Amino acid sequence: MRIFRAELKKLLACPVGRFLLLLALALLVIVPAKDVYRYRTVNEEASGLSVEDIIREVNTRTPPDVKTYLNRKWDGALDDPALHGKVDEAAQEYLYTWYGHWDNVFKLRLYRNSGMLADEDIEGPMDEKIFEKVSIRKARIKQGMLEVWGQKDCPEYAALDLQIDMMNEVGIQSGGYVAFWNRMETRTQLFGVLFTAMYILLISRVFAMEYTSGMYMLLASTREGKRKTAWAKLGACFVTGVGIVLLINLVPAAIYLLGGSAVGWDEKLNNLDLFPYCPYNLTVWQYFLLKILFQLLAVLAMGAVTAFLSLKLRSTIPAAAAGLVVLLYPYGLNLLGGGQESLLTLFSLGYGVNPVKVFDRFHILTPFGEPVLYPPLMAIFLILAVVLFIFLTCRSYGRGKCNMVR
Repeated sequence: MRIFRAELKKLLACPVGRFLLLLALALLVIVPAKDVYRYRTVNEEASGLSVEDIIREVNTRTPPDVKTYLNRKWDGALDDPALHGKVDEAAQEYLYTWYGHWDNVFKLRLYRNSGMLADEDIEGPMDEKIFEKVSIRKARIKQGMLEVWGQKDCPEYAALDLQIDMMNEVGIQSGGYVAFWNRMETRTQLFGVLFTAMYILLISRVFAMEYTSGMYMLLASTREGKRKTAWAKLGACFVTGVGIVLLINLVPAAIYLLGGSAVGWDEKLNNLDLFPYCPYNLTVWQYFLLKILFQLLAVLAMGAVTAFLSLKLRSTIPAAAAGLVVLLYPYGLNLLGGGQESLLTLFSLGYGVNPVKVFDRFHILTPFGEPVLYPPLMAIFLILAVVLFIFLTCRSYGRGKCNMVR
């Protein structure tokens, strides 16, 4: 325990550690506090509406009927006698679904991002039909093509079946008030990546400083000393990582939900702007807990990888640079590949610290010939990464020789 406390102090009490900690706390407080203050000020001063007024209005809107909606959208064109009998009810329903969906996605963002009630010209209360899943329609088209090709027994067909069942179970977006949950997820989406990068900079010196200071010569004199030191260093890295994950989630949550409103905690996840086609039957608060879990696993894995790099490269700057490459490479590949995702990006620590990438859409793989959902596979990957790099680090440190380069 004494060695662990000493290692933890080395990480956090150094000038770099203090600077990063102060910078992190400033960002975690200023960004959410400014956002909540602006939301309340804009609504109360510009529209004279309190948060409670907006919640009441958004949650009690009544939907228009199909004809009223389309008439308003097309300036009464459906009432034109020249069109009588040419636009049947089924076509109206389809057009209402297609155009209305995107129109109301925009309006959802208007309500939630600005906090303002929409102007009458573009205000259209939410109707279940307008949020029919475009993804379901695409999945059914793909199924039809596979049936034509006689491939109903292939894994892809089973995966499409699973996707349709899941999205039907989740249902449409309710359009309920989730303003502060939505703002919190949108504003802090990249906090996981940003603060993990800071974490890498902080712990990249965990083993390297022993080589630069010459301390490794003493530690390497006994196997017991090396073993205890290795576990103490890894423990210090992991405790720091856990603290960072809790800070980046709990501090913004406290500001947004206590300073704003926690209303919407029981709404489905697909009501948030970042998850319009989320196929998982999760509520907002359930996703919040899963996000913390995935970020914990990913940060622990990133800590183990960075510690291993620090040990092998024996220098802080190369270890930090290599750790940042491991974290950020999936986003670079996405940019170079035009947004196309592959196994290299799906199973990456960069996606692990940004769980929006894990839950925002339907991903399925068939590793054993049967469709398996992406989130459980991602969790297994992160756990294996933690275990593997802990083993490699302890093994390499325990077998190291006193061959320092002076």
